[in-house]
Amino acid sequence: MVGRELQGMMGQTPQQCFMMPILVGTDGVQKMSKSLDNYVAVDEAPVDMYGKLMSVSDDQIMSYFEYLTDVPMPELAAMAADVESNALNPMEPKKRLAWEVTNQFHDRAAADAAQAHFERVVQGRDLPTDIPEMSLADLRSQGVTEGNEVRVDDLMLAAGLAPSKAQVKRLLTQGAVERISQDDDPQPVTGGEAGYLLQPGDLLKVGKRRYVRLTDS
Repeated sequence: MVGRELQGMMGQTPQQCFMMPILVGTDGVQKMSKSLDNYVAVDEAPVDMYGKLMSVSDDQIMSYFEYLTDVPMPELAAMAADVESNALNPMEPKKRLAWEVTNQFHDRAAADAAQAHFERVVQGRDLPTDIPEMSLADLRSQGVTEGNEVRVDDLMLAAGLAPSKAQVKRLLTQGAVERISQDDDPQPVTGGEAGYLLQPGDLLKVGKRRYVRLTDS
């Protein structure tokens, strides 16, 4: 604030200064930043926006409420007290946070649908009803098939589940990729299995919310 006084002494118009708190990213450690990949984009699809907000650490829930929503402070204080006393499971305020923010950037219907999707797919472990599909014909035209099969890394890249082979490798190393065959339970795809061959009918799951199904045509 001394700068304003110095500007006046130099015959300049004192500038206004607005100071805002820094929002911690979804990793719960560093400031939210696209370069750190711990951010929620304002143009994120409702399901992705809701899902990313549900990954916020429990100790950041109240600061997110305070910085990003219009929920009254007395209500937030009561909510925080209930969580602290174990009268309220942190999952409930976190779901409300995700709903409130998704509603702000989209609308009530989109927020309701995103919450229903999260409860069904993430909490209930059901498969989504609208899984994107990639056909062997499309992949064959891109030159990435091996007969009637396709490698895990090639399908991830073609489906937009990762922007590069380096990111594919990171996701595999982190244990974030699963394959789901028609008659098998989900199986993790490890770092050394980027070349695992998938067949039509197989699903790939990346993270908690992203899927792609391989089809014949």
